[in-house]
Amino acid sequence: LLGLAAWGLFAPPAAVLPVIAAWFFAMLVLVYSALALVQVSHYAQGAELTLDVAERTRVTALRETFALAGVLAGAALPTWLTGAHGATSGYAWFALLTCGALALGTLA
Repeated sequence: LLGLAAWGLFAPPAAVLPVIAAWFFAMLVLVYSALALVQVSHYAQGAELTLDVAERTRVTALRETFALAGVLAGAALPTWLTGAHGATSGYAWFALLTCGALALGTLA
């Protein structure tokens, strides 16, 4: 659900203003709802892995390190892709890469 909503957010259909505004609203609601479902279980899983406080700290630090790397990539990639491929194609590539990263993260 999260991958499809992200694709819909970054690769919208060609439409006029009232329709595209409703499309973006629906995609944002889907993205944030799916993200909330994923994040609640993801953040709780770190505490369930071990009873050792020091190990929990290491797990949390590693998770946050990768989260920061994802935020930086999410900020830099759209700019680079739109510069290299144009706005429409660049955002479509970003959506495709986002879906791939979500699929890999789900399988890992």
